[in-house]
Amino acid sequence: QAQAALARYAVRVAGEAAAGLQTTTGEPAAARWLDAEDATMGHVLAWAVERDLDTAVRLVTALGWWWVLRGRLAGQEPLLRELAGRAGPGSDGWCAAQFWLARTAEDAPDLPAALERYTATIDVIEDRGPSRMLMDCLARQSVTVSNLGRVPEAARYGRRALAMARELGYRLGQVHATTSLVITAQYAGDLDDAVQLARQAGQIPDIPGTAGR
Repeated sequence: QAQAALARYAVRVAGEAAAGLQTTTGEPAAARWLDAEDATMGHVLAWAVERDLDTAVRLVTALGWWWVLRGRLAGQEPLLRELAGRAGPGSDGWCAAQFWLARTAEDAPDLPAALERYTATIDVIEDRGPSRMLMDCLARQSVTVSNLGRVPEAARYGRRALAMARELGYRLGQVHATTSLVITAQYAGDLDDAVQLARQAGQIPDIPGTAGR
């Protein structure tokens, strides 16, 4: 009962902090809040992966961008692999684990492995309709394919991601999708277009400082 109560507390804190991380004014305080709760989050995650997959998924989803912000994503790889193994293929837990494992592969860098995970997740969820997870995967798929030299293909993924982010009203997603198109424009040698797209991304209101920079 004590563990379950602590898990509920962790989910609430992580959810509120995650919302703050996606805003200009809220990002610094939200990041410091999660810094202060790091030990609690780690304890609850380890418990939840074994005993409460729903809680584990909610925490991974909430904490992912904080891990990226603080350079801690690579250290979560063993836990993410365990979550992917325990969660049913195609489930929310499996998709969340695949997305963040793909990000760790990008950073490694192991671009073919990252692309394989993004593509597998997209194949599973794209028939379910627009979602933030699908949009995030498309945007990162675009970046990965650009870095593999497949620029026209990357541009198609980026445009689809941007259209979906706008449909969802997902501001941070719009930034990520536009950034993917900036990268494709750079690889295509169209620097004027890259600058224009970057300026458009910077004008999206109330985005996190890290995304703005």
